[in-house]
Amino acid sequence: MLRNVAVPSTLVALLLVQQASAVPDFTFCTDEQCTDCPVSVASEGTGYPNCVIYNSDDIFTNQGFSGASGGGTSAYLDIPDPGDGCYIIIKTPADTTMAGCGVPIGTYSQATCSHVALKETFMVQFCCGTGDCTAAGAEKRSAKFRASELLDNNGIVSLGGFIHPNGTEIQPVQVGTPPGQQNPKRAAAKTNETLAKLKPRAAACTAGSWVPDDNEVEYTQPASSSEVVADGVTGGSSIEITTSRESSWSTTLSAGLSFADIVNIGVSFTLEESITDSKSYTFNVPDDENGDVDWTAFLMCSTGTGQCNGGSVHGQICSPYRFESGELAGMYSVIATS
Repeated sequence: MLRNVAVPSTLVALLLVQQASAVPDFTFCTDEQCTDCPVSVASEGTGYPNCVIYNSDDIFTNQGFSGASGGGTSAYLDIPDPGDGCYIIIKTPADTTMAGCGVPIGTYSQATCSHVALKETFMVQFCCGTGDCTAAGAEKRSAKFRASELLDNNGIVSLGGFIHPNGTEIQPVQVGTPPGQQNPKRAAAKTNETLAKLKPRAAACTAGSWVPDDNEVEYTQPASSSEVVADGVTGGSSIEITTSRESSWSTTLSAGLSFADIVNIGVSFTLEESITDSKSYTFNVPDDENGDVDWTAFLMCSTGTGQCNGGSVHGQICSPYRFESGELAGMYSVIATS
């Protein structure tokens, strides 16, 4: 239930109230000391499994925020301690068609004033660690979420609506769920020695049987997990990334299907089981962005129906691919943490 509370007239407040104990407020501010904070957020959650996504312009226009390099909004996030085992996640850009509904740019487990560069769309989520945050690896890897499959578990809190001082609610541009990736089957690359020991067998899927859904013939999306390729970078610096990047195929057709089963099913692009890129890469850290550098693979995907194991199966097939330069397709981003 949304309701107004007493806040200064200059604030834009987001309030989602439950009978449970309150989650600490956090605010978007215009300065690096987090003293001028015209957008205030409070949350308590029943939003699962929805993703509640907002246009940055709807929230930050005429509130004193400056533009970010490359477009979007530059803001500072003032977060109090969210509580033991709890995390606040910022994702931008955000869209219900993206894996996990967006690209994480910040995960916070303790009080901080952190710079965030918000693209044209964004979402904020709150999670407490029993089950979901632990399963996502937040506590194992410096309080960073590394798999957007966590959105398919219980406990993720999608926030409610922003309220203008005049009482008008700002509606989200999208409310939905992350695209389903029900326990995707991922196959590790096999060595030549392993392949030599495999006995040939007939593929479970009929070659050329793939019929894509309308508008789902071929599209790209971020992979559902990321990897840290550099630690503790400072805004404005230039770093050489030498960590190898790897990406593998995935499918939601059936947990029992292997890469060999689907490789000739007939999607419109070349399927690759796994690609590893060991070439170094120079990354220019955007100004005012401090944290760790994440790399997220891009996948070429198709959704449709194929004939496997004597029947029809429907789902998604995704493959890693390379840019025209030969580099493994993906993107680098700075993840602010606390």
